[in-house]
Amino acid sequence: MRKISLILALMAVVSLPSKLVSQYSELEVKNMISQATEKEMVVQCSRMLQENFFHFADLITDALLKTNPNSANYKYRKGFIELTMRQNYLKAIDLFVSSTGSIDKNYDMYSIKEDAVPADIFFHLGHAYHLNEEFDNAVKNYNKFLEITRKDSELIEYAERGIAQCNVAKNLIENPKDVIIENLGDSINTEFADFSSNISLDGRALYYTSRRPWADGASNGFKDPMMNHYPEDIYQATLSKENIWMAPVKMDLCKPNFNEASVSVSIDERRVYTYNDKKGNGDIYFSDLKKGTFTPIAPIGKTGVNTETRWETHYTVSPDGNMAFFVSDKESGYGHRDIYYMEKENGIWSEPKNMGGTVNSKWDEDAPFMGLDNNVLYFSSNDSTSMGEFDVFMSVKDENGIWSSPINMGYPINSVGDDLFYTHTADGQEAYLSSFRKGGKGEKDIYRMKVNSEIRNIAFLNGEIIHSQNMTIPEDSYVELTCLTCEDQNKTVIKPRVRDGVFMSKLEKCKEYELAYYYNEATVDPYTDKFSTNCDLAYQEIYKRVLLDEENEVIIPFFEYNLEGIVADRKSGDLMIPNATVTFASNGRRVLEVLVQLILLGVIHF
Repeated sequence: MRKISLILALMAVVSLPSKLVSQYSELEVKNMISQATEKEMVVQCSRMLQENFFHFADLITDALLKTNPNSANYKYRKGFIELTMRQNYLKAIDLFVSSTGSIDKNYDMYSIKEDAVPADIFFHLGHAYHLNEEFDNAVKNYNKFLEITRKDSELIEYAERGIAQCNVAKNLIENPKDVIIENLGDSINTEFADFSSNISLDGRALYYTSRRPWADGASNGFKDPMMNHYPEDIYQATLSKENIWMAPVKMDLCKPNFNEASVSVSIDERRVYTYNDKKGNGDIYFSDLKKGTFTPIAPIGKTGVNTETRWETHYTVSPDGNMAFFVSDKESGYGHRDIYYMEKENGIWSEPKNMGGTVNSKWDEDAPFMGLDNNVLYFSSNDSTSMGEFDVFMSVKDENGIWSSPINMGYPINSVGDDLFYTHTADGQEAYLSSFRKGGKGEKDIYRMKVNSEIRNIAFLNGEIIHSQNMTIPEDSYVELTCLTCEDQNKTVIKPRVRDGVFMSKLEKCKEYELAYYYNEATVDPYTDKFSTNCDLAYQEIYKRVLLDEENEVIIPFFEYNLEGIVADRKSGDLMIPNATVTFASNGRRVLEVLVQLILLGVIHF
């Protein structure tokens, strides 16, 4: 999900036909390498670096290093590729350190006679040290670059930002937050990039993007020629009753020859928002669950979100459905990528508005997220107040609707690498994010952390429709929520998750509510249930369970019984072995199976 600007070099080489680098295959590049002179390879390598085709440039650079392994110029290229393409900062440090002896301020990357390196090497070396948390060495090299580079270098402001970030990182690492953070491990992460994580409000479902190859090899022929990455696909994982992440499943909307990247998921998990760059500039798309499968992705229809010539990378809707946030590099922004928002009033979305210069900086902001508390916005920024790359920040809206200056979430939530896509559960006690940091398995991994987001003055409805035959819930079943003591008594339709019947909603404190359960639109007399939220400021969770009767097409109360009995052989009277299974049936139909345990003299509680 990385945007790369192409710089086309007006150059043709005898060994390759005159065409865009993007039209070459890996085989053609390898054939060129086998036949080209060193001069021709230097020219082609330079051209491909300028066009950001790092994989092809890497193949040529390896060949050049075989020809001249001591060339500072070639080692510099290789270090740059390792750092940019693979984020292998340790290898980049070794290559850069061994090639900083001779600096050419008029460095000519197209000349075979060039045996020196540009001043830019000190910037990249500083960046590599920065990623390795060697902050003094990083600052030293950033400053060395600033001393000797051209006054018009585009990297000057990046070096100045890097120095500021190193100071931020040192301070935050010396004053860590009391947060436990863990890599989700092999069940979720791979040696490839796993990112764009989104946790459900109940913490039982995780959606994310991965660049792993398909198990059947169908995606092998569609690697990105620029970075040699497999296509991006969307995966979904569920948490077992034992709180173990089950094996992730690739969503059926994914195609082996396209990038499908998740950006957010609706609260009922029936709509997935995706990023797609098939038109050149990235846009926001969506896919809906229909008849048991997700529809082909389509551009989001809200006016002002997607643009013809600009780059939109992220979109999310608040849990109450009344606010939407997206990211764009519109020319009217404060910096590169900015966060914009829209509000729903009387069912109509407002025009997009920029979050303003307090939230947005001259750099990039991305991955906004809002939990149940509509006054707190989480997002990532790579401005000078981050530890390096993207950090997670939070901004709080006051009673006048003014957003506060962003607060860095601190270390170890943030690291010196990219930290993005922060989302948390309804109670704010558990959060997930995607990060590139030391100890990871791949380019990016997904992490879980125990936090205290201090969710207050909010209630959360956590309901469940249980199918009497342990089947999925019909797609057209729904729940109507009405606030009986609110000024707005409009009914809100809540759709349950089809796979497990869970339905969720934000609630106001100190209010009375009514739930009506509909098997489908034809339900005439739905079961209703009234309840109240308490009036203190503490976070409150309301649990509701009902039973779906498929045969009678109704949703009814889920009555709870406390039964005690003895499981014994009917003829002999001998007690049965522990862990017997008791089946409850009604009119010959299995309703429920319960695993019971032997207690004392065969008395069983279930």
